[in-house]
Amino acid sequence: MADVLGKLKNSFDKSIAAVSIKSNEFVEVTKAKTQIANLQEELDKQEKILGRAVYKQWESKTSEPAAIEEICEEIQKNKSSIYVLMKEIDRMQQENKSILGVETVACPACGSMNKPGAKFCTECGLKFESEDKVKCPHCGSAVKPGARFCAECGGEIEREKAPDHGEAAGPDLVICECGQELPADAKFCGVCGRQL
Repeated sequence: MADVLGKLKNSFDKSIAAVSIKSNEFVEVTKAKTQIANLQEELDKQEKILGRAVYKQWESKTSEPAAIEEICEEIQKNKSSIYVLMKEIDRMQQENKSILGVETVACPACGSMNKPGAKFCTECGLKFESEDKVKCPHCGSAVKPGARFCAECGGEIEREKAPDHGEAAGPDLVICECGQELPADAKFCGVCGRQL
């Protein structure tokens, strides 16, 4: 009987911990999303101001690059802040999933967390390579895409030469200097971190 009560108490403690973690995550994510919404509103206002300033300069046939640059710097500052907050949300969610024992996989392009076995990233839409489609040419074992050697036989896996930086890799894709294919609108490489 004591054993059953101990198991029940342990289960109850785990449930309380999970609820506490999820509620803290909800509060923190909600705060970050509110900050993102506020920054997005400010960004929209700044873009309107920029548009008006450019139009006025065009209309009056004058050029004041300093005024335009100042507005653009503010826009970039807000975009960077939004990016940092979005990454912080992903980090919090991943950390909490790891604490709760929920498995996730990071997207190589944008870093967002996805369910194992997902075919596309839920954030940037990158198509994930199916791990069971790459086979070792020597022994036929499944090999992770991008691996240089087979884990079973040690045989070298030939890889296609990556196109030069910026060369189109396919519709709506570009290649980073590190060889990673990324969505054409990606700002940073999710593998090496380079700004594109």
